Amino acid sequence: MHLRLRPLTLVALLHATAACSGGANGDDDITINPGADAGLPGDDGDDTGTPDASVPGEGDPDASVPDEPGDSGMRSVHGVVNADDDNNNNDPDWYDQVFASDNDYSTMTLPDLPGHTVQLSLSGDTDSLRVWSSTGQVLLGDNFAQPLLTSASLPADGSQLRVEFGWYLVHGVLDVQVRDGGGSMVSNDSLDLWSAPLILNHHGQPSEHVYVVSTPSGGSNNVAMVAGYASVLAASEFTAVPDSQVGGDIWMQDEIEFGTSTGDQGQRLDTVVDSIRNRGLDNFPESRFSGPDYYVGTWGSGQANSYDSFGNLEVTPPVSVGGVDYPFGRVYYGDIGNEGPNGTVGPFLETQKVQDPFTLNTSWLCVGHVDEVSSWIPDASSALGYKLLIADVPAALALIDSLPNNLSIPMYSSHGFATSNDMKFDTAFRNMNTDIQDDFLTPMVNAFKANTGITDADIIRMPALFEDAGCGMAALMPGTVNLIVADNAANQRHFFLPDPFFRSTQSQATDPFIAKFDQLL
Repeated sequence: MHLRLRPLTLVALLHATAACSGGANGDDDITINPGADAGLPGDDGDDTGTPDASVPGEGDPDASVPDEPGDSGMRSVHGVVNADDDNNNNDPDWYDQVFASDNDYSTMTLPDLPGHTVQLSLSGDTDSLRVWSSTGQVLLGDNFAQPLLTSASLPADGSQLRVEFGWYLVHGVLDVQVRDGGGSMVSNDSLDLWSAPLILNHHGQPSEHVYVVSTPSGGSNNVAMVAGYASVLAASEFTAVPDSQVGGDIWMQDEIEFGTSTGDQGQRLDTVVDSIRNRGLDNFPESRFSGPDYYVGTWGSGQANSYDSFGNLEVTPPVSVGGVDYPFGRVYYGDIGNEGPNGTVGPFLETQKVQDPFTLNTSWLCVGHVDEVSSWIPDASSALGYKLLIADVPAALALIDSLPNNLSIPMYSSHGFATSNDMKFDTAFRNMNTDIQDDFLTPMVNAFKANTGITDADIIRMPALFEDAGCGMAALMPGTVNLIVADNAANQRHFFLPDPFFRSTQSQATDPFIAKFDQLL
């Protein structure tokens, strides 16, 4: 499943994606992939010019607002990368000459002082910046050729300049000197030219659209899941993509991740980060989102491992830790040092600074995705406005021990547990799960606390049990922390959780685990 989310401030837009299937080992994943193959400046993951940590929007959600005009009357600008394709010519607009339908640039207005001149000088990330004249001439920065242009002289005629950015979090400094007819300096300004960073989405943001791969037949059909979404989301809010169109690849959330950048003049660029996993969904982002106002990109290349799926890329809600505010949350993913996401996407996200990524040890999991054991939900009862959901073995064992003896659980028979007693009295199974809690889940909780500043009051411990899948541990019951938060047009918020199937009938009303989840949520 995938959710596209609405932006919260001038520099952020949110999206989320998930894919679910039926069965006792269902998994949801999330995916992000910004265009490494498009050849835009900086798309190799290099830091394209963040001279220091003083990034607009970092620590202060209002920091993206331009400063007051200087003596020249001109203002700093904060825009977006011009990486979409507004003229539908199959090239990012950065590679095009100025054209009328392009809407991803920022504007500056020269002072209107007859007989005066304006001397402009550009420094910083000049290879990822352009300043255009009102007549469509490149004045400063990348002029589609070498050498780069770093200075220009113009009449102070009140004309409008256009500022264009070639990548995320580009920074330039524009020195502006206004001189009178005799050459004497009237004013001297230093203006900042920033493009917004790529901001990945979190569950605290209102959703705009949900995407899911529909699998209507076979043992893993998800007809009930799709119907559940369709029952509360309008057709304009929900799309079920037939599995026949994507080669039967149901893991939407593993293939793509949504992010957004917004500018101070109303610009909004949605980024679809496309994973290097390259299965049946590989061409879905390009077919669905390429064109105006979207950039589909991939960071990295080569052979993908499980850590490259975007179930292993998540974002916290806004947090504050160690005296540092993260108003757009923090990115986190599983990475065990010698194995993790490819060597491009992680470093790139670090260069974006405002969501300062941290990592968790998911090496013990067969799939290794952080969303198997953690998620975040809005919670009005919390002082923070949200809570962390974390998989918890003691909560599951306590619930099992409270169940009637010999409760039939036929969905688990193929895993060696036909009744509740089989779980209650399987000492080796219980000891293994207790060890998982002590060795991995409790340290993960401590890592979340250290990296987000949350306390036990901000955590909901969701019952979870695991089994040995040969390649590592896998969820025995569907990972109920791996949920989706979606809003409908009436601003009603819904949680969509995997069904634990811990019952002998089809009726969810008889499921003790569902009753426990209702109590916890």
